[in-house]
Amino acid sequence: MQGGDNLAGGSARPYGEVLVRSVELNLHTELRQYPDLLDMLAYWNRRRGQKRFPGRGDIDPVEIPQFLPRIMLADVRRDPMDFHYRLVGTGICDVHWFDFTHLTPRELEPPEYAQLVWDDYVAIVGRGEPVAHVVIFESARKIRYYARIVLPLAADGETIDMLMIVDSREQNTSELKEMFEAVSAHTPPLDASPI
Repeated sequence: MQGGDNLAGGSARPYGEVLVRSVELNLHTELRQYPDLLDMLAYWNRRRGQKRFPGRGDIDPVEIPQFLPRIMLADVRRDPMDFHYRLVGTGICDVHWFDFTHLTPRELEPPEYAQLVWDDYVAIVGRGEPVAHVVIFESARKIRYYARIVLPLAADGETIDMLMIVDSREQNTSELKEMFEAVSAHTPPLDASPI
């Protein structure tokens, strides 16, 4: 995302004095701004072969070590639809100030961000295709954002049972970390020692 890009559209949720929204990126044109996410999409396509979706077993962490700190795996539950984080990379935990492995997107902070993430995941499962977003946190003083790609996985190659979410390395991690610390109810930070 460049400074002059049009950020209109996408879904939006306000929290406090900050607007949280996601804007979908075109996988064929706009994703080029995030070469690491483009590389992950190419890897996903190679691993799926002739199937509609690769399964979790088709993804080999040894082949993608540079992405591991920025990957999340979320199990897709149905009836009712929900998601549970099976794995959250250390880089993502660091930005959010806590490890949300075994939680659902609805347990993220702030609640409006949690709902936005959940809504995006539901839409992706419904569409049945990879989707990339820029998630934007906008206040009167500052805009913070990060890009992510969400890649469906299916053990049977057809029915989505997991989402692989990859955050781009092209983001201002320190500003995102500061923002999540300010809105997070989860303390102390990961590197804090118990008293």
